[in-house]
Formats: sequence, C-alpha cells, structure tokens
Amino acid sequence: HIAFRRRAKAAGAWSLVAMIGIMFVLTYGVAQTKRVITLSPPEDYSLSDGVATIKFSQINDGHLHRFQYKAKDGTVMRFIIIKKNGGAYGVGLDACDNCGDAGYYEKDGKIICKKCDVAINLATIGFKGGCNPVPFDYQVESGKIVIQTSTLDALSTHFQ
Repeated sequence: HIAFRRRAKAAGAWSLVAMIGIMFVLTYGVAQTKRVITLSPPEDYSLSDGVATIKFSQINDGHLHRFQYKAKDGTVMRFIIIKKNGGAYGVGLDACDNCGDAGYYEKDGKIICKKCDVAINLATIGFKGGCNPVPFDYQVESGKIVIQTSTLDALSTHFQ
C-alpha cells in the first residue's frame, strides 16, 4: 500500500506539472496569434511640382523603406522601396492585389506580408504577381529615384 500511494502521489505531481506546462504553451500560442504587427513609420522625401524624389543615400542600406503620399482624391497611400541584391531597387505600393493594403514589414532580413504572413522573394519586388507589392513606373536619375505623383494618383484605389 505504501508503494502504491507513493506512485499515485508521483503520478499526480507529474500530471499537475504536465497540465501547467500545457496551459503555458497554449497561452503563449494564443498570444502569438493575437499579436499585432505595426508597420514602420513613413520616411520623409522631397515632393514638388508633381514629382516625388528619394535620394539613394536614404535607401541604400538594403532595408525596407516606407513612404506616404496623399493622392489628389484625398486617399492616403503608402509605397515602399528596398535596395535589392545587385544594386537594383524594388519599388511598389505597400499593398498587393491579393491582400489589399495590409502592408509589408521586415523581419530577420525578409520582407513579409502583414496579412498572409508570406515572405516575399526580394528579387521579385517590383514585378507583378502573387503577394508582391503592386509595381509602378519610376525613373532613376543621378543618384535618386523620381516618381511622378500622377502615377501614384492613378493607383489610389488600392488603398480605398
């Protein structure tokens, strides 16, 4: 009887430890699924006479840079720029055709869609398709990226 009681107490103690462990894991899992990812604040850039200008020195670090623009129809929209491998730049709206205007964030050197949590292939930013940022026309002129605001105005429906 003494050995049976000892085993019963040990089994009860281990069951209690297991229940506490499971409750901790479930609580942590629920907290991770409920976390809210905040997008980085928009950066400043030069805007005059219908032209937005961003200097290379501002975006040459290989990280995601977010900018904000208010379209003629009053829609506040965001666009992103990142320097890709090989010196090219990925330029697009902070929105995609699949997930809408949820936006993208950078985590561990990867660009991730906030809504569907998919990592975007860095080489495909600036091209249409999938969950890629909606691309738009821009020019590269003497150390800066030049964007016509009329181009952005035409894409404001992605943020409505």
